[in-house]
Amino acid sequence: MKYDRRALIKAAEQALSEEKAHHVKQATDQADEFTQAKVQWMATHGEEWLEALTRLRKQLRAGQPIREADLPADRSGRGYRRTATFDVRTPAPFADYKPSRELTSFVRLLGTVVDDQVSSASLQEIGISRASLRQVVDKLAPNTIRT
Repeated sequence: MKYDRRALIKAAEQALSEEKAHHVKQATDQADEFTQAKVQWMATHGEEWLEALTRLRKQLRAGQPIREADLPADRSGRGYRRTATFDVRTPAPFADYKPSRELTSFVRLLGTVVDDQVSSASLQEIGISRASLRQVVDKLAPNTIRT
């Protein structure tokens, strides 16, 4: 099967941009969930912890040890005798995004090809895997494929 080289490059770049858009959406969703969880935790436990801190300082100044029972209990129903702590993981920053190595290599390797038409066999000879080719070919318009 032969493919139009420029169409393959365009399709690979489209796949890279879709991958980035998916990552951006995922990072945004995680950040929103984290913010919502933080707001909910503050609404449920914030005042209780402020009161507990005042009480705990008084206990410490009076030379009294702090016991688990002195700490605010979690009222979210997530466990028996659990302390009310915020244990939601901070989402990774968007800067951690790295584009697919296979697709970036695919675009670079296709840039070295001089022919306008390339076969799947010749693409495999220069190191393009079937998986990355399949990922890109799905995005091609049918008129760019020659059999």
